[in-house]
Amino acid sequence: MADKTPEQIAIEHIEQSIQYNPKYLDLSWLNITTLPTEITQLTHLEALDLYNNRLVTLPAEIGQLVHLKRLDLRNNQLATLPPELGQLINLNELRLNNNKLRFIPPEIEKLTNLTLLDLEKNYMILVTKEGKLVTLDFDAKTKATQIDPTPTKIGEVGLGSSAVVQYTKEGDKNIATSLEFKAAKGE
Repeated sequence: MADKTPEQIAIEHIEQSIQYNPKYLDLSWLNITTLPTEITQLTHLEALDLYNNRLVTLPAEIGQLVHLKRLDLRNNQLATLPPELGQLINLNELRLNNNKLRFIPPEIEKLTNLTLLDLEKNYMILVTKEGKLVTLDFDAKTKATQIDPTPTKIGEVGLGSSAVVQYTKEGDKNIATSLEFKAAKGE
């Protein structure tokens, strides 16, 4: 019998869990490169650990896990996030540190319950309304700690500093129209 792939092992974990309808599932350290769509069968999940894998993308179906409160995607290879992430309206903790993210989809502004957005060790790029690129270099000293629950604003985007990003809709795209940096408390 041949060895199982990491994805087959993940599917087995998911299928074994379905009968218990768990609120928590740990699929970390499996070396998976894709998240099996079978994950959507776990409709009552509140916490999903996917850290220390080799995920390069997330399926759009991740948006079906509407009861998620915590999603841990640390230490993967994610370069983009699906807009469906914005459907996880109960999410209050999203860990994305140490990936290859350049952009955060504007749909993230819908996550008004989010109290922790960790973007450490990513290199973010924003496009201003003038078409200029603004880079936000998140290093070991920066960590997002909060999202302001007001519409179209993302706030507190750094441990050492914070930023409020405002978006406007132009056609079918959301464009960052302003980026305001603020010093961290005590500075």
